[in-house]
Amino acid sequence: MPVLKMLSRRKPSAIAHTLRYVTREGANGEVPPILYNLRSSPDDLEAVAQEFLINEAYRKVTSNRLYSYHTILSLSNLDKEKATPNVMQAIVTKYLELRGNILAYAVPHFDTDSAHWHICESSTFYRENRATGMRKKELHQLKMELEAFVKEQFPEMEHSQVDHGKGKAYLREPEYQLQKRTGTSERKHLKTLIRNTYRSATSKQQFLDTLLDHGYIHYERTDGVLTGVVSESGRKYRFKTLGISPEQIIALENAQERFQEKSLLEQLKNLRQNTNPKNLER
Repeated sequence: MPVLKMLSRRKPSAIAHTLRYVTREGANGEVPPILYNLRSSPDDLEAVAQEFLINEAYRKVTSNRLYSYHTILSLSNLDKEKATPNVMQAIVTKYLELRGNILAYAVPHFDTDSAHWHICESSTFYRENRATGMRKKELHQLKMELEAFVKEQFPEMEHSQVDHGKGKAYLREPEYQLQKRTGTSERKHLKTLIRNTYRSATSKQQFLDTLLDHGYIHYERTDGVLTGVVSESGRKYRFKTLGISPEQIIALENAQERFQEKSLLEQLKNLRQNTNPKNLER
């Protein structure tokens, strides 16, 4: 099966941020996005983000809750030529079917060594007061079912299979390929990128956006503190090992970003407390 990374997002502003990233110009090779339980035009990202926010109003607004997921579904770089648009669409459609009745905006990316999907997922089931998070056992079952689907439907994708050990997935690729993608050269490059990006950043969002432009997506602790980045090959790097502390990144947050977050939280609370979300969807 493909390598699967689900990155939790604990701020409502992350919904629009993820949508902007997954639709960045030139990444999808002109393959249209897949919208799951969404009614807006795929080109109207503001409307799509609003649909996500309305859906999140079905669930109580609490401190430190999740508001969305940024999921990466990646195939082996050795299978890139076989990863046709039809194959990619079938795999992500099966994944969304296994995830259940969620909201999702999925875009394939072909601009790196490996073909992969970026998916913005709701943290609340569609029009339900229920979170979409999965326990380890449920996530493992999803991976196994997706793996079985790929093996049965696309046996030619022989390199996009995994061994299941200690709950983690490892690509069956030649050792030199893994060294190339996860070795010290990438860490050295990333250290330089982090240092230069931090020096020039005028806001926390600009810092994260620049890393995204280079294919590095941030991940967080359970309390929402930024912890590190994940490369699109699936490799995780902690900020502390790259020469920067999470506190330094938080210090980049400007007044406009704090106001935007406060405004979105107020909007979500109003939707939850004063308005029936169903009325807004008609």
